[in-house]
Amino acid sequence: MGVKKNIALYLVFLAFAVSRNACYLWEKVFHWEDGTVFFSGWWNAGWHCLFRSYAGYLHVGTRLLAWPGSLAPLPYASAVFSATAVLCVAGVALWTARSVPGWRGLALGACVVAAPVSPFFYTHLTNLQWFLGLLWFVWLIGPEPVTKAAKVGVLGTGFILALTGPYVFVAWPFWAWRWWSTRRAFYAHSLAVWSVPMAVQMGTMLRNGVSPGLDFSKWFAETELLASGLVVVSLASLPLLWSIRDRLPWHDLWLLPLAGLAFLVMGYLRTVHGSGVMAQYGSGGRYYMESVVFLMWCACWLFQGRSGLVRWVAAAGLAAALWTSGRHWSDPRRFSGQNLAAVEQTLAAGKPVTVDIQGWGKMRLRPR
Repeated sequence: MGVKKNIALYLVFLAFAVSRNACYLWEKVFHWEDGTVFFSGWWNAGWHCLFRSYAGYLHVGTRLLAWPGSLAPLPYASAVFSATAVLCVAGVALWTARSVPGWRGLALGACVVAAPVSPFFYTHLTNLQWFLGLLWFVWLIGPEPVTKAAKVGVLGTGFILALTGPYVFVAWPFWAWRWWSTRRAFYAHSLAVWSVPMAVQMGTMLRNGVSPGLDFSKWFAETELLASGLVVVSLASLPLLWSIRDRLPWHDLWLLPLAGLAFLVMGYLRTVHGSGVMAQYGSGGRYYMESVVFLMWCACWLFQGRSGLVRWVAAAGLAAALWTSGRHWSDPRRFSGQNLAAVEQTLAAGKPVTVDIQGWGKMRLRPR
């Protein structure tokens, strides 16, 4: 695919990502950790914030992407954050589409921008780690990079991703399987390079005492139909994909529903002490986004099968996912009351400011 086609495809994905919540591209309001963690971190500590942990682990990639927004005038910083987020989401979709040849790659890229998840996820830096985490498995099911530049790009990006959230711990066993099944040097090099940031991330989590406390009785009591359905579908698709693995473009594709299960458990661990799994999942909880996207990917692959029954099941799953996406495509809710222009003037006068982030605590800024 040439440069012009790549640019055109990126613009299409970008249009879809922007349409999920376009109003935040010009709304002068910070949301959630965009303000309380990432902007305030750069404003108050500069580059020293890069390796500060939040929620028990490092967010190096997200903090790096927040840096341009921290340079903008305060009233426009939130808009720069939102623009950075949608640009990166479109980039993940393009990388997905380019990693898998043919129409299958286009379908997988479309799953990223049209997933049945909350539209808030597409326009906030806080949620970028959930999109970036998909790249681990895009690289896994796609062919091995050919050029040296492509290999360095994957290794370098993976290095940053390992320092951005706990996804490296979920991806590591799958990459080890890929190396064991192929014995290719690239996968061995990947495991070696990524072991360094993974060790740093693990040390950070252990130092912060991350211990979510697994309580399966609470899980099954709360997940009810939707999350339990993800478990059933994932488990049911494993033997099916295994049985047709020789006819799949990449034999490791059957690992995707297993990855979906891993992320489902991970999502539970993130919400068990919060408002409950179903409450988080109501509009497509971010902790379950990977599980949903992985199942959509599997449905795309199974739709090409020879069995009519399999194709009908895959089509029904995709139709249900797209119908849900359509119902929750955008969110009209607006937030106000921060008056960032006045905040900027107060800071310029040498006074500290505390800004209320609706529903997510306070953003404390001190004069520079």
